[in-house]
Amino acid sequence: MITGVHHIAFVVDDLEKGIEIFENDLDLTYKGKSTLKYRGVKVGVFKVGEVLLEIIYPYKPGPVKKYLDENGPGFFHLAFNVNDIDNAIEYIIDQAINIKMKDKKAREGLDWKVASFEKNDVLNIIMQFAENK
Repeated sequence: MITGVHHIAFVVDDLEKGIEIFENDLDLTYKGKSTLKYRGVKVGVFKVGEVLLEIIYPYKPGPVKKYLDENGPGFFHLAFNVNDIDNAIEYIIDQAINIKMKDKKAREGLDWKVASFEKNDVLNIIMQFAENK
């Protein structure tokens, strides 16, 4: 079901500074910037080996802005790569004991579909499935 880590996301209050740090100071491969209007975020994407790093800046009120306001900048979520996101969602809904799906259906990501888990008391991190289009 899970074939690897798809991406690791960080939330920031200054997208350009975040991009500058990852690109210039860490010499990471910059893939570009996108906007997810329905989420109210702008995203800078970097590639490290087979894993993507996202720098997410919430430009309007919404769940990501609320997260940033409550937690400050830093680690935001971890996404696991899957080949069939619909089957992965169904597996968690039907079989998992300790984790639950927040998204019962996949939603649009950048160049992939995503579905988020409910944050739980043990892991206390946001996790997602991601399937490339």
